[in-house]
Amino acid sequence: MHPMPVQIKHAIESTASEEWDPDRKYLGMSAIGHCPQKLYFDLIYGRRTPSHKQLLRCHEGYLHESDVIDRLCRLDFAITNTNREIVAPFEHGRFRGHIDGEIPDRMLEVKSVNQRKFDRVRHQGPFANHRDQVQAYMRYGGYERCLIVYKNRESGEIWCFEIDVDPAHGERIERKAREILAAVDRREPPECTCGHCRK
Repeated sequence: MHPMPVQIKHAIESTASEEWDPDRKYLGMSAIGHCPQKLYFDLIYGRRTPSHKQLLRCHEGYLHESDVIDRLCRLDFAITNTNREIVAPFEHGRFRGHIDGEIPDRMLEVKSVNQRKFDRVRHQGPFANHRDQVQAYMRYGGYERCLIVYKNRESGEIWCFEIDVDPAHGERIERKAREILAAVDRREPPECTCGHCRK
């Protein structure tokens, strides 16, 4: 067997790492639902480089996101402002994120998940960290409503939720973001809430 197919395999897979930014210097809205101490260490020391498989899964997620957006366009939904950057008006713009897009009267967020997570979403609703993410986007992006589209990576099934902006939830998120960024400036890590942070 010739080695060329293996070389092509590695070359193709290596392109997934092009989407990874290890030196991001801001607190991402998409991660605000995670442990404060983890987010602190990510900002102080840089995010840990994902494994090869994690990078491939991340790339796969972008493909599913593009697929859902393309299909919505074919259904005559006007998708605008894809990848619009949302920046909170405090801490010198150090709390920010990018939305997947807008459809009339609401923000659009697309998530792709495996079968186990898809079943959980169907019975329990959006994951808590996804709720935090879209509430941050709505608070600082001026949106009143968000459509979250979940796609099952294994079966192609779709499940959708509409979430209204919740000012109280947004205030909790802002408090958390401010506390994390203040901790970064002091170089004093906040409390771990996940039990898995580096010591």
